[in-house]
Amino acid sequence: MKNEINETAVENQIQKTLTDLKLQHKTWNAQLQTAETSLYNLLDGCLDFYYFLRKSESYESAFKSLCYFKWNSTTKLSTLIAKSVFGEENKQHYAYAKAIQKAIENDIGIAGEVSMQQWLKQNGGVNGVIRTNETAIKENILREHLIEVAKKAHDLGFIPKIAKFKNKQLAEIMSSRECLLLCVVDEKTGDIALKYISTDENLVKLTYEEFGKFIVRSPKYEEGKQKLHDKLELERQKASVEVSSKLGRIGRKNTSTASVITQELESLPA
Repeated sequence: MKNEINETAVENQIQKTLTDLKLQHKTWNAQLQTAETSLYNLLDGCLDFYYFLRKSESYESAFKSLCYFKWNSTTKLSTLIAKSVFGEENKQHYAYAKAIQKAIENDIGIAGEVSMQQWLKQNGGVNGVIRTNETAIKENILREHLIEVAKKAHDLGFIPKIAKFKNKQLAEIMSSRECLLLCVVDEKTGDIALKYISTDENLVKLTYEEFGKFIVRSPKYEEGKQKLHDKLELERQKASVEVSSKLGRIGRKNTSTASVITQELESLPA
């Protein structure tokens, strides 16, 4: 009889311990979910801020002028935003920057598309969306920088020797798309024969990349960069106030979420 009582007491104690552990796990899981919600809201604000900056070169330039930590011309805008919001000393900002960049590449957060919060939840969170090859990332960053340089060729002082020309037939074929033309010149008559037209986006980007390489190797590049910098400086200063106001909304957006999280945590059993 005594042994039966002891066994019952042990069983009851085990059941009580298991119940306590389950409750602790439930509490931890609730805290984890609310913490993730807070992080996802911050990242959503960062993504929204990125799209805002990309609306105007002056906005982007103004924001970059406020980034006092170390960065260079190949640093992505998403990285600058992540460092600014989460702190450059926070090593996690690299992961957050990658998540923002992945969201941009997948058109997340654009009107009519899935939200940043939904996308992160559906794809295993930050770690789930950033699994990719590091070397490929670095190569892609450099490639995009060269393409950007090529697209700003005129502003950098690289003006084509051939003036603009009109051709109604070509305009109808090309519409407003960027394309490549393959031509052959008759040296005797000076006639130019069009052999091929390509609107392939990858081929266009590859050509921009090669043009960008040519520009950055040119002695004129540094001089052109300085002139462009001086020209944009006034626009940066004018846009700084508006950028600062928009950036503040990230914190305000998360503050309201934090208040809800606090209330949920307080309602949990001790």
